[in-house]
Amino acid sequence: MKKTIALLIAALMLVMLPAVPSAEENGTTVRVLLETQGEETLTITVKGTYSVGDTSFTDGTVTASVNNGTITLKHSEKGMLVSTTGTARIVRAEADKDEANLTLFNKGRKATLTYLGDLVFCYEDSVMKVINYVGMREYLYGVVSGEVTDSSNEQVLKTEAICAKGFALAEISARSKFSFDVYDSTTSQLYYGYKDSDKNVIKAVDEVWQNTLLYNGKPLKTYYCTANGGQVITPKIHWGGSDNDGAYFYGYDPFDLEGSKANAVLTVNGASPESLPDKVYSYFLTLAAESLGEEVERIEAIVSLYGVYDPDNPNGTSRYPKDLAPHAKSYITMNVKTKAGEYKQAKASFTLSNLKSSAGITTSGTVLFSVRTKIQEWVIAFGEKKGHQVGLSHRGAGVMAKKGYSYVDILKFYYRGADLYDADGKLIPSSADFHFEYTGSDPAETPTPSIEPSATPEPSATPEASDTPAPSETPEPSESPEPSATPEPSETPEPSESPEPSETPEPSETPEPSDTPAPSETPEPSETPESSDTPAPSETPEPSATPEPSDTPEPSDTPEPSDTPEPSESPKPSETPEPSESPEPSESPEPSTSPDPSEPPALLPGDVDGENGITKADALMVIRYCVGLETLTEEQKTRADINKDGKVDQLDAAAILRMITVKPQWV
Repeated sequence: MKKTIALLIAALMLVMLPAVPSAEENGTTVRVLLETQGEETLTITVKGTYSVGDTSFTDGTVTASVNNGTITLKHSEKGMLVSTTGTARIVRAEADKDEANLTLFNKGRKATLTYLGDLVFCYEDSVMKVINYVGMREYLYGVVSGEVTDSSNEQVLKTEAICAKGFALAEISARSKFSFDVYDSTTSQLYYGYKDSDKNVIKAVDEVWQNTLLYNGKPLKTYYCTANGGQVITPKIHWGGSDNDGAYFYGYDPFDLEGSKANAVLTVNGASPESLPDKVYSYFLTLAAESLGEEVERIEAIVSLYGVYDPDNPNGTSRYPKDLAPHAKSYITMNVKTKAGEYKQAKASFTLSNLKSSAGITTSGTVLFSVRTKIQEWVIAFGEKKGHQVGLSHRGAGVMAKKGYSYVDILKFYYRGADLYDADGKLIPSSADFHFEYTGSDPAETPTPSIEPSATPEPSATPEASDTPAPSETPEPSESPEPSATPEPSETPEPSESPEPSETPEPSETPEPSDTPAPSETPEPSETPESSDTPAPSETPEPSATPEPSDTPEPSDTPEPSDTPEPSESPKPSETPEPSESPEPSESPEPSTSPDPSEPPALLPGDVDGENGITKADALMVIRYCVGLETLTEEQKTRADINKDGKVDQLDAAAILRMITVKPQWV
């Protein structure tokens, strides 16, 4: 008997629950607070069949009002529907999205918008709140339309749908005790209800809305922004704490940099410094002269370039990595030839903001950093960000889609530690490979062979830091997440030894509102290595322009030091002159017989093929030997071992290439 009564009570409770679309049809219900900004009276246009309590009605209008905390709903034909100090709800009968919807003026969005699902009215915080109860799929229609546009590339639309779902699921879990889960503004995600004209958005959402991005087996709270300026950061870096930090990529984003003319990118080829723009070359030439305290004729090679976020703490901290942008100070090492005819190595520091102004680089970007992309090749970026830089960049996603990357690839690029699963729990893998930062070693920091009999002394070591690796609007989290261990990006070793600095306190936190190269190929000795192309992805969607969403809050700019003096204009040499005759050392006895420069010794370093001349063919022999395509005799190995380290490798090939430009006179 008791069991029968319990079953009857349970059945009665189910009948009393308001009707909502089935979870199977639209997924988890999302409660969205509409930004009506405390309006005391709202008029809702009804299309289709709805009910309030026991009263059902079709079409017409419903007027919602509040007076002294009492919520009243009246229908244009049925009259009074409800008057309560509690909660009133307009419930949609199960129907197709185009057959039943509610339309009202949203003051916050400054537009008349249409909503699917139900509308709930309650009196809280001395105002009438209007909350849209809507299934996940129909919620995603409104967010994807708000954050991007219907004309966006299909892969961008799908990417945004997955990101919007992840953020919503996290908020639903965190705000179960509140009257709503998310805002319809940039405090959470822009939500514009339902637009039946957004056919591309609807199609994209329908295809992927059941897929979920997981991290450690749970839905990932997916932050994203309009643009990151070339460097992606993690939630921990921006907000100071997150248990999902390991899911996020930190590092260099070449796609975002490519996506806007507001970004300025400078490629530095260390083996061919003469390829630099004139003003940049002149700037570095001035740095070398000031470092050595004497006039410098030309730059032979740039062997090291890097920057640090905090010069007082060059190793960084658990929250602020050493190569975080903007770089407060940058360091460069150059092999140069002085006006006195000596070959020396110059080490100097400078600021990217000073380089920008001195070289006439016009950009308002504040994301200033350098990153090594190949052997002896770096990118100096002056990027413009829009938003908090965490997670997906809409600008970067748009470029990736145009290059043929799928939405699965795009998600994998920005959320490296997370995996995408379908509704059946099956992994959806990405076959794309993202390696845009070079992590190997550059040629040893040794000067070009001097024409002096004695070795040119090297300046004291400058501490090295790793190269800089890296959204519209993901909101500031409503509740402050607790941090967990954040995996630091792998450090790229610099060739010179770096003294360990003493520990320095972390910089203060700056809270903010929400908002790869294929491995470098062995260089051919005949030409300077070219930048590698972006690797081809697995899928090639139809590209289309990806507009950026509006109302993205701009963070405050980080001031850049600008104490580096302006360089004087020094023209770079158009041709490499032959070195003048070697002066005699001041403290060395004059040899009894001066050797004839035209007759080098039998074992001339660099002359691998033994034809009494250092040519590109010698460098090619070394490269072929390194990759197993050539064999060398012991005598040839001795000639090829320029660095005198007992082995023949790519560093020797690079040294031979440098020697071709300025052929040393051997004493």
